[in-house]
Amino acid sequence: MFRAMSRRFDTATINLALAILHGVLGRVATRTVGTVDVRLALRVLYRHVPTCPGLAEFWRQASSDAGHPWESGHLPYREIVRDLTAAGWPIEPRYRDWP
Repeated sequence: MFRAMSRRFDTATINLALAILHGVLGRVATRTVGTVDVRLALRVLYRHVPTCPGLAEFWRQASSDAGHPWESGHLPYREIVRDLTAAGWPIEPRYRDWP
């Protein structure tokens, strides 16, 4: 019973972290969005996919100077979702895609 509750809690926190990252995707290319909430979301996801290169890359793009349209955060976001899915975590459909 406790494992099932823990799994549901982890799934909820993973999807909440993805909601935060999903929310800043459109702004990564135009301004610096390396805020505390983005950092916390990446830290939550690191616990579940520590070898995902998309985590570090998303942070690098989010915290760097804006103005590079090719650094929109979409590619690292896709890598994160792909690795979470490969690890068996259920991702809400609205976070599998990007705006």
